[in-house]
Amino acid sequence: TVLSAINEGKKLGIGVVVDTIGSMNHAERARQCHAWGADLIYIHYSADERRADDTQDATQWLESVMAAVPGPVGLTCFTVENGVKAAQMGAEYFVTGYPPLLGDNPLAVLTEFVQAVKSNYRPR
Repeated sequence: TVLSAINEGKKLGIGVVVDTIGSMNHAERARQCHAWGADLIYIHYSADERRADDTQDATQWLESVMAAVPGPVGLTCFTVENGVKAAQMGAEYFVTGYPPLLGDNPLAVLTEFVQAVKSNYRPR
């Protein structure tokens, strides 16, 4: 399915993001999908995984995934601090939503998130 999506994306001239959710080995899956031509690897630590173990997040796999692929890597961020850590590690794309944007002032939280990530970004 993933390879078909990548091939169709190439035919249509659109980029394809591959999500590693459920992978037993995120780095190996990232390497495989990058070799197939994926435009971006997205490391996904789901909200369900977070509820089951809130001591972990997608940064646990970030270093190994970035070592496995030369292309851009993005990931799930559950907090501003999580986004800052990922930015300092060299992630290029950041996705947030749950739980930060569920509060009373999602615009303020998102603004804080963006500013903190931008000011802490370190290219790999």
